[in-house]
Amino acid sequence: MLMAGLAALFFLFNTGQLAREKTKLVNTADAVALSAGMMNARALNFDAYNNRALIANEVLVAQMVSISSWSKFVVERSENLGSVFPECNVPPSAGWAAVIAAISTQRKFDVPYAIMCFAVVNYLDEYISELREIVPPVTETIVRFVEGQKRAIQISQQLLHAPMVFEHLRGDLMQEVADANYANDGSVKAGPRNKVEHLTLPMTDDWAGFTSAYSGNQRGRFAEVTKKAAATDEFVDNRSWTAKATLPVVDASACIGRFNEVRRRGGTELVGYDKWQAEDTESFWEWRRRRWFGCRRVEQPIGWGAQAAYPPGRGSASGSPRLGGSPADNPRASAEARSSSGDWHVYTGLPTFYELSQTQLNKTEAPRMRMAVRLTREHDQALISGARSDIQRSERLNRLDAHLAGGVMAAVSSSEVFFDRPPASPKNPRGGPYEAGSLFNPFWQARLVETSAADLALARLKQGLAGP
Repeated sequence: MLMAGLAALFFLFNTGQLAREKTKLVNTADAVALSAGMMNARALNFDAYNNRALIANEVLVAQMVSISSWSKFVVERSENLGSVFPECNVPPSAGWAAVIAAISTQRKFDVPYAIMCFAVVNYLDEYISELREIVPPVTETIVRFVEGQKRAIQISQQLLHAPMVFEHLRGDLMQEVADANYANDGSVKAGPRNKVEHLTLPMTDDWAGFTSAYSGNQRGRFAEVTKKAAATDEFVDNRSWTAKATLPVVDASACIGRFNEVRRRGGTELVGYDKWQAEDTESFWEWRRRRWFGCRRVEQPIGWGAQAAYPPGRGSASGSPRLGGSPADNPRASAEARSSSGDWHVYTGLPTFYELSQTQLNKTEAPRMRMAVRLTREHDQALISGARSDIQRSERLNRLDAHLAGGVMAAVSSSEVFFDRPPASPKNPRGGPYEAGSLFNPFWQARLVETSAADLALARLKQGLAGP
C-alpha cells in the first residue's frame, strides 16, 4: 500500500510539473510571437514615418522654389509698375486729393490694386529691391540642407531593409523574450539557429517580400502623394488673381464697354519625378483699337520670376505644367520669366522609397504579415523526474517523460501584423470610409492569431511526429 501511494504521489507530481512546463512554454511562445509581430509592425511604421518625412522635405523644397520665384517677381514688378502705370507715380507731396484723383478714376485696374501700386512705387520700392539679392541664395541653402536630411532618411531605410539585418535584430529579440520568461528556470530555444548566420529563425515569416523599394519610373505613387501634400499650401499651389478695372473703356469706339485687367498668375508644380518648377507673372491686358477695324487685347508685362530645381541634366522633364495659368494667360511675361530662371542643381529629385510590394498592393483583401514561432525546451531542462527535479527517474513510478517526442517539449504560436486606423481618429470617425494599408500612414498593429494547420503539421514533423 505504501509503495502504491508513493507511486500515485510521484505520478501526480510529474503530471503537475509537466502541465506547468507545457503551460509556461505555450505562454512564452505567445510572448515571443507577439513581441516579434510588434517589431514587424514597428518596422512598417518606421517606414511610414520616414516616407512622411521624405514627403515633408519635398513640400519644403516646393515652398523654397515658390518663395524664390515670388521674390524675383516682386522685384521686377516694383521696378516696372511706375512705367506701366504712370498714375502710380503721383507723389504724396502733391496732396492726398491729387493722389486719390489719380488712382480712383482709372480704367486700368480696381481700387485695391491702385492702392497697392501707389504704396509700392512711393514707399516700398527701395526695400523690395533687396529681396532678389537675399531670398534666392537663402532658399537654395535650405534646399541643400533638405537634401542632407533626405540622404540620412534613405540610409536609415536601407539599413532596415538590408539583407538579414532586421532578421538578426528580431531573432535576438525573440530569444531575449524567451530567456526573460525562463530566468533562473533553465533554458529554452526560440526557433532553430541558422548555422551560417547564427540567426534565430521563425517557422513562417512574411517579412521578405512584403515590402519593396521603388525608384526610377516606379515613383508614381510617391509623386501623387507629394503633389497632394504640396497642394495643401495655397501659396505653392496657386498664386493667381485678376484685378479687373472698375470702369469700362470709353476712348475707342470699337472697345467701348470692354474692361481692362491686370492678371497675376503663378504656381509651383512637380514636373515628372525630378523637377520642381515655379513661375510668377503679372501683366496688364489693355483693350486697344485696331488700325482699321475692330478691337484687340494687348499684353504689357509688369513683373516676372521663375525658379526650378532639378538634378544636372534632367531639366527637360516631359509635361506641360500649368503653373497657375502663367504660361497660358501671360505668355510674354512667362517668356521673360523662363529666360531669367537661374535653376538650382542641388536638388536630386524624388527619392527612392519603400512601400508594400506590388503583390500586396494587388491583393483584394487587406494586407497581412504573418509569423509562426516554435519554442523548444530540452527534456533535461524540465522540472520532472529524470530531468532537473530532485525526484529521479523510475521506470516503475514515472513514464510520462517517455512521451516527450524527440526528447523535447515544443509550443507553436503565431502573430499577425495588420493595418487599421484607430476609430477615434478625427480623419476616420467610427463608421467612416475604409482606408487601405500602405506605408504612408503609421497604423500598423500586431496581434496573436490562430496557428495555421500547415504550421502545426510542420511543427509535428520537426518533432518526429506524424499525423494530425
